[in-house]
Amino acid sequence: MSGEPNVARRRLSWLRGAAKARYVPPSQFAACWLGLGQPDRAVQSLEQAAEERDPLAVWFYAYPFFRHLRGHAGFERLVDRIGVLRYQVRTPA
Repeated sequence: MSGEPNVARRRLSWLRGAAKARYVPPSQFAACWLGLGQPDRAVQSLEQAAEERDPLAVWFYAYPFFRHLRGHAGFERLVDRIGVLRYQVRTPA
C-alpha cells in the first residue's frame, strides 16, 4: 500500500503466468493485491492460502507487509480462525 502499484501489477501478472506451470502460494497473490490497494482481495487470497494449509499462514500476522490488514474484519477473523498469536508492538518511551 505504500509501494508502487505498477510493480504490484507486474508481479501479479508474472505470478499468474507462473501459476499456469507450477504452484504459487495464494499468499504471494495477497501481497500483490495489497500493493494494488485492494485489501478485500488480499484477505480472500490469504483465506485461500489457509484453506490450502500454506505453512506460512502461521506468520500472516507477523509479516510486515500484512500490517496494513490489521483491523480489517476479514483478516482479523482469519487470524482468529487459524489460531495465530497476536503480538503487541512496543513503542519507545
